[in-house]
Amino acid sequence: MTWDGKLQAEVSAVRMHTENYLRGNLGLALREYRSSVQNTSAFPLRALTTLIGMGGATSVLVCFTVDKSLADELFRIETQDLDLAGLDRDELMRSTLSELANLVLGHCTAHFGNREQMVSLTAPIIIEVDHLNYPSHQSLFAQLAYETDYGVMEILLFGPREEIDVVSMCGKAL
Repeated sequence: MTWDGKLQAEVSAVRMHTENYLRGNLGLALREYRSSVQNTSAFPLRALTTLIGMGGATSVLVCFTVDKSLADELFRIETQDLDLAGLDRDELMRSTLSELANLVLGHCTAHFGNREQMVSLTAPIIIEVDHLNYPSHQSLFAQLAYETDYGVMEILLFGPREEIDVVSMCGKAL
């Protein structure tokens, strides 16, 4: 199945809330925005990646993947007023990316809920693989990419979530 606009509302909401957060909350300049549909069997990932599932009226698996240099800057901005002495920096960096994904997708839920069906979010999963395998021929796929002075963030949306086996997609047990 090809992406034919069925994920358009989800992509639009994720785009708006990602841009609002990166620009408004973090003060990052976004030099470039791209949206595309890929015809490929595997998706290369960047240094840090988190997956979150959305269920209910909207059913997608969302993958946020960022360059290490951008992750470092996001971490610096988010923790600049905190005393982190003695804490595990790598674990805190993973938490920072998970929180960014939670915030963006949490704001998106307002666009997809209705009185009959709530929208749920899964807990973020940090994955440490260098690519994702295309989940199935029945899945829809869309991609957003943002370039900053510090590196690139890509957001991949796969749906419907119920048809996706995350372990197969990642190529290993999580």
